[in-house]
Amino acid sequence: MSGIFWGLLSSLGYGTADFIARFSSRKIGASSVVFGVFLTGSILMTAYIMLLGPGFDLAADRFWLLPLAGIANMAMLMLLYLALARGPIGIAAPIVASHPGLVLIILAFLGVIPSLLEIIGLIFIVLGVIFLSRQTAHLTSGHDEEMDQAYINKTALIAAGGSIAYALQVVVSQEAALVFGPYQAAWGTRFFGLIAISLLLLRQGVKPSISPCWWLVIVAQGFLDVIGILSLTLGSLGQDRVVVAILSSTFAVVTVLLARIFIKEPVSKLQWLA
Repeated sequence: MSGIFWGLLSSLGYGTADFIARFSSRKIGASSVVFGVFLTGSILMTAYIMLLGPGFDLAADRFWLLPLAGIANMAMLMLLYLALARGPIGIAAPIVASHPGLVLIILAFLGVIPSLLEIIGLIFIVLGVIFLSRQTAHLTSGHDEEMDQAYINKTALIAAGGSIAYALQVVVSQEAALVFGPYQAAWGTRFFGLIAISLLLLRQGVKPSISPCWWLVIVAQGFLDVIGILSLTLGSLGQDRVVVAILSSTFAVVTVLLARIFIKEPVSKLQWLA
């Protein structure tokens, strides 16, 4: 039951944060949003670990897991936020959420051989994503002339890159949680993600641009994102890590539902089926 709780809480945190990202990324740019989210998460997790948590103990042979998790998380958020800002959300979010299938492939390369039932599930995931990316007739007709099939295909391609980065982040973050504990693992994704996005912005010669009125939104988004990653790492210590990873991926349902309710984005029956 604990795995189900942490997985659903992770889904709720990620899904709500990603819905907010739809608007913040369009307004101030995906890179500035990712910087703000990681800055918020780093401050929150550092304060918690130092004041209320177990303190820092990073002396381990597998320290490289923390920066790798941070880089993967940064790449995932950049691609996810770019895809969500472009839209449609009903295409972008579910494709990124297909990452458990990729997690299964990564684990297979690491020596964890999937069962026949798991392979069948993986096939359904791949077919579902392909089918979903083609259910765009109701989006390309009528109200938005710019949202043609080529536009949607590019969104799907960006989201697919986000799915790959997401799968890598999940595997590495769960391994880091086993070595450093859930709180330090969650902190590592935020702290090293902040370093990674800062280096990327520096290389591009871009300064993060967040107006004072948008900082409250970014802080809320960063807090929800911390809820998502912390729930994922907290639920990854026992035998429920696969359950947590899969339930966490249902964040797309939260994001799409919020988009359907608040911005009236159309979602067809075939999209729901996919």
